[in-house]
Amino acid sequence: MRVMALDCGTRRTGVAVCDEMGITVRPVETIGGRNRSEALHRAAELSKELGARQIVIGLPLNMDGSEGPAVRRVREFADGLRALVDVPIELCDERLTSREADQILLERGYTRDERKARSDEWAAVILLEDYLSRQDRLQNRT
Repeated sequence: MRVMALDCGTRRTGVAVCDEMGITVRPVETIGGRNRSEALHRAAELSKELGARQIVIGLPLNMDGSEGPAVRRVREFADGLRALVDVPIELCDERLTSREADQILLERGYTRDERKARSDEWAAVILLEDYLSRQDRLQNRT
């Protein structure tokens, strides 16, 4: 099943997708701008273009697991997207994905500006890989 992941930052939203088998994950694009309406519509458009059967959105919990102001913004984004698409949307803990994405891009030799431009989509890749790994473990338990 093809799953699309979104990492919603304050200025940009990173997008990643997996293949039909849920084996490989790739970055798709970074949706720019502060305009939430445009970001919502672009995310809905991408879900259709990519044939996503499910959408996973990163939930930016605090390190102690509590919810801060960013969580409310992401929940509102998810609710807005639910009104535009006919696929299930799941919110998943995304703690440290942005930091991990920055480290990966740094190790690959990206410049500071390149890391800034692509960090959100790579955070979405990490979010989706973690999600798929958890789903695989859950299925293997039953």
